[in-house]
Amino acid sequence: MRRLIPAGAAIVYGVAAFPAALADQLAGGVDVALLVVPFCAVFALAFLPWGRLADRIGAVPVLVASTAGLGLAGVLLAVAADPLAIGAARGLQGALAAGFPPAAQALLTRSSTAGAGRAVGGMMIGVGCGTLAAPLLALVLGGTAALWVLGVAAPVALAAAIAVLARGTGTARRGPRPARLDPTAGLLAGWAVSALVLSAYWTLLTRVDDLLGHQGAGLSSGAARALTLLAGAAGLALVTFAARATDRRGPRVPMVTVLVAGGGALVVAALSPVGVAVAGLLLLLTLYWSYLPVVSVQVARSAPADLRATAIAGLYSAMWLGAAAGGVAGALLPGWRSVLLLGGIAWLGAAIIAARHFESEPAAMMAAPA
Repeated sequence: MRRLIPAGAAIVYGVAAFPAALADQLAGGVDVALLVVPFCAVFALAFLPWGRLADRIGAVPVLVASTAGLGLAGVLLAVAADPLAIGAARGLQGALAAGFPPAAQALLTRSSTAGAGRAVGGMMIGVGCGTLAAPLLALVLGGTAALWVLGVAAPVALAAAIAVLARGTGTARRGPRPARLDPTAGLLAGWAVSALVLSAYWTLLTRVDDLLGHQGAGLSSGAARALTLLAGAAGLALVTFAARATDRRGPRVPMVTVLVAGGGALVVAALSPVGVAVAGLLLLLTLYWSYLPVVSVQVARSAPADLRATAIAGLYSAMWLGAAAGGVAGALLPGWRSVLLLGGIAWLGAAIIAARHFESEPAAMMAAPA
């Protein structure tokens, strides 16, 4: 069952990412923002109710409901005939997709957090593959086929596979769970770091074309896209190392290392010639993918086991609210150098929080008897 989570993450995040690549093929052409903003806004708000539900009835029923519903919402997007219907369908997809991440991570860390870094690292690789590959696959398939294959068939098949694999594994309905999650310093630190990391990342994404294009390095759009994809692919290769380091050393050291390296690179890039700035940006885009398994372990270890899905849902809400704030900041800042500088400051600030409040021991050592 757990081995299905990375593939499931690729499908769910693929649904999040691929429609934007088809903007000119939907309903005679729509603004890309219509395919991104409704999804992300509802996605951010829907995590907490899904997380609470997963803590009450179990992760598997939530995974099945979320992915099956996502496929049905894909039907509405496939048949949408006007911008209003497209926006509504994307919002519904965001609401339903939000059930997968907290339930999946709660399932991965259900029995123990000793190997949670590697477990969540596999899920993060799935997230990256879906985010990077689905838009390219959508362009290959074409608009209609992509909407039905990636947006409908894949999520429905995923729901069916989860339901079949879960049979006989003790996933019966749970009883009521405590309604309150106490926000400890460690839990708040995990949420805050995620918000800062995502805000910087999405701020950068709003101006990456300026830095790599005619206002900066002078690259063509194709070359710029290839560079960012290569950085993302390299980042996925680093996820396993970050996850293993988290399980062996605890989340503090790998988190601070990633944040200081990425934040420092951006600050230097903001004050340097264009070539150095491009290198700093690509380093940040590479390091970005390593943060989620580390911060997920921190959050999982800071919450009671029976409220873990709620805590992880709070993590994802913080991430995507930070992303929304970053997108606004990117639109308001005067140029790409200011964007790099703000991103560097955000990551260095997150490093300070992690250094003060993240756990410094491996979960196995903390669980060992005195």
